[in-house]
Amino acid sequence: MKGLSQTLYLVVVAVVILIVALVLLTIFGSGVGVITGLTQNTNLCITKATSSCTATGQMPVDWRSSVLKDKDNKPTSCYNIIAPDVCTGNSFEFESSTEQTT
Repeated sequence: MKGLSQTLYLVVVAVVILIVALVLLTIFGSGVGVITGLTQNTNLCITKATSSCTATGQMPVDWRSSVLKDKDNKPTSCYNIIAPDVCTGNSFEFESSTEQTT
């Protein structure tokens, strides 16, 4: 009987650990999503600018259009995410920036 109670105890402990892990992921999961979204926006803007600058020598047409979402889920543009937006010849120079005002 002792072996059965020990097994039951281990199962209960495992279930409690899983529930605690689920609660922690639920609480902190939204913060990770915001960081991931901001990183994806930055990478998207860098790719768009590099491609457009290389192909046409100009910034993308929608560079200042608010087609992305910022950390507060408000509309923003690549211009607000990356600064400066310098397209010289066929190369794109940038620095990661905090939000700019348009």
